[in-house]
This record gives sequence, C-alpha cells and structure tokens, in this order.
Amino acid sequence: MQLLRLPQLFLFNRALQLGFLGIRTPSPSPSRPLLRRKQTLKRHSGTSLSQNVLESVINNMEEATKKRQAVLATHSGKFHCDEVLGMAMLRLLPRYQHAKIVRSRNPSELQEADVVIDVGAVFDPEALRFDHHQREFTEVFGHGGFEKTKLSSAGLVYKFFGKEILKTHFGVSDDETVELLFLRVYENLMESVDAIDNGVQICEGAPKYKIRTDLASRVDRLNPAWNEEGKCEMKAFEEAMVIAREEFEAHVNGLITRWLPAREIVERAVADRKSIHPSGRAILLETSCPFKEHLYEIEKATGLNNTESEILYAVYADRGATESWRVHAVSDPDDGFKSRKFLPARLRGLRDEALSEAAGIPDMIFIHASGFIGGAKTKESALRLVEIALAE
Repeated sequence: MQLLRLPQLFLFNRALQLGFLGIRTPSPSPSRPLLRRKQTLKRHSGTSLSQNVLESVINNMEEATKKRQAVLATHSGKFHCDEVLGMAMLRLLPRYQHAKIVRSRNPSELQEADVVIDVGAVFDPEALRFDHHQREFTEVFGHGGFEKTKLSSAGLVYKFFGKEILKTHFGVSDDETVELLFLRVYENLMESVDAIDNGVQICEGAPKYKIRTDLASRVDRLNPAWNEEGKCEMKAFEEAMVIAREEFEAHVNGLITRWLPAREIVERAVADRKSIHPSGRAILLETSCPFKEHLYEIEKATGLNNTESEILYAVYADRGATESWRVHAVSDPDDGFKSRKFLPARLRGLRDEALSEAAGIPDMIFIHASGFIGGAKTKESALRLVEIALAE
C-alpha cells in the first residue's frame, strides 16, 4: 500500500467528486464549493490506494468520460493570451481533447467544471482550480532557476500539465529529454506569456520600439472590437485557441526536430574533444549546426565552464560548400562579439595563398579580420589551424 502523490491526488479528488470510489459526497453549495471539496478530501486524506485500486479508479473515470463530456471553464468577456493558451494546452491532453469549454463568471457553473482557469479566485492544484488574480498569489515556475516571474493561468497549466503534454501529445518518452524540453519551452515561450499578462516589462525604462506581432497581441486582435456588432465571442475565442495551439506546437516541434538533434551532436563532440586535441580545448562537429547555446549549457553541466578547461574552438564543415571547413573561435556567453580566444592576430585578414604561406598550412581560404572565424578547404588544414591557434 502506498500513499497518493500529487498527480494521483488529482485523480483521487475527481474520483471522489464523481463517486468512482463508492464514497458518497454531499452536493456542495454554490457559495461554498471549495470548503466542501476540502472537507471531503480531509476525511479521506489518510486513504491509501494500492496500484490495482488506483488503476481501477482511472479506468472507471475513463469509461465515465466516454459517457460524460469533460468541462473546462474560464471567464467570460474579453479574453487574453494566458487563458486562451491555457485552454489550448489542456485540449492537447487525451482526457480533455473533446472537452466542452464554458466561459462564465457564474460560481455555480464554475463549480461543475472539471478544470477552471483564470477565474474563481482559487488556486488549488488538487481541485484543478488555477486562478492567479488573488492578492496572496505568489506562484512561480520554480524549475531551472525560473523563480522571478509570477505565473499566469497559462503558466499554471504548463507547470502542472506540461510534462504530461510533452509525453502524451508529442510522444517524448525519455524523462531526461522531457525535463530538457519542459524548461526550454518555458524559457522560450511560456515565461513571456506570464510576464506580459502580469505587466512585467521586457526592459528597464522606455522600450525603443513596440512589438505588436507577439502571441499576446495576435490573440488580443481577435476580440470583438468596441465598435463591432454581431461578432460571436465564443467563436472568436476558439479562433484564438487555434493560433495559440499552433504557436505552442511550433515551439515544441522545433525543439524536438532541430534543437535536440543539434544538442546531441554537441554532446558527442564535447565527449570526443581530446581526440581532436590533447588539451580538450577544441571540438569537431559532425555537421554544421547551432552549437553555442548547447555548448555553454553542457560546459556548465560537466564542470568545463572555467578558464582552464572551457572550449575555445569549434571545427565544422561549412553548409552549402563542397570543400570548405570552418574554425570558429567560441564567443564569450556574456558578450557575443568577444571570443574566448581569437585566432592569431598575425593571420587575421589574410586570404588564400598569402594566408597559407604565413600560417604554413596548405589549402587555407581566409581568416576574418576580427579573428573570430577562419576557413580552410580541408578538415586537416582546419585542425592544423586549431593547433597553431592553441599554441600561440
């Protein structure tokens, strides 16, 4: 026998509400739904469920869902990016794929919903209530160092359902990969949605220009205009959900199809770095790919992020060129225009035969005047340039 963990409490709570455990629960008064729900949970908080019983509960809920349409609720009136994206994400879960969406501020209607977001003045994950407008609300993402931005309803949905969405909708099964994606999606998309909804400016002082192409702006434009009559608000909300879903899926799919494969290439290159040079200060990439962001993170994770062991040069085949290799002087993560170690000053700005003669390396093509990158016709010549650069 084992006590329920938080994800299981979600199921246990709904099972109690719907009667799947054979426990009779009183019909809560519209004025006190949260109190009644908590009283019910308190009476059964010591209940232990075996895995077999838990599976039976889940199966019963799934069977009932086929007969009873799940209900997702948010507020009526003008819609915003956070609840639109939150609803779009919930709809990606199999159990809510065909859920009915209710937009209301009526407590009795909200009480009957399976999940309520952005309305109701209650934040209670166990009861599947996710509002963030309360004075006492302080919830942040709390993973991967994201501790400053308060969550919107979209951030709440992502925090508590994001990993499940990555597994069930996008088919990511490896826990380590799920964790990587979970953090990256929050950084690249979700935090900006949270910040905009909570009025957090992107910079200190007045911005130098306006951005009106972000997801929040695109969603906002779908609201009925002040002088527009006859537009169906629910239809507009559903259109906004389509945009939000497409944006979310594009971010995640981009990470899965482009970002993760590049990371794997960089990981292998870092692991094999000493076969390129005994110092371990250079890497050879199997193919050209975005590598710097991955390299910084891998260095930090493996303890290479110090001046004695950080990677100085990356070698890779130039995309689109038949016989060309590049030697890239890795930039400082805090200053993209400053390399950790530029290519030798005596060779900068030289090209072709003049460069080959000065470097003593055949088949050289160029070294940029700033020294951040150089090119050679062969891999062997590129690696020889690395040797010279590391020695000088």
